[in-house]
Amino acid sequence: MEPAAVARVITRMIDHIGLNISDFARSRAFYEAALAPLGIRTVRTETNTLGNQALLMGDDEIFFVIADGEQPGEGSHVAFRAKTAA
Repeated sequence: MEPAAVARVITRMIDHIGLNISDFARSRAFYEAALAPLGIRTVRTETNTLGNQALLMGDDEIFFVIADGEQPGEGSHVAFRAKTAA
């Protein structure tokens, strides 16, 4: 299976993944290089009013986010897709 196809299969099960990082520039460079072969690219970046940055990545939709607003390991999450909340 092609890397981009693998990424699409994963995103059907997982809505999004969010990771907290400590060095935005270094982490951005790492994840852009590591995920590019899978067809995952930067969609946009955001900065909140406190100056915290987020990098939103995906293919046709955003499903991978890194952000520097919290300590790494605190608040990281994986959100799975489901047809209902039950």
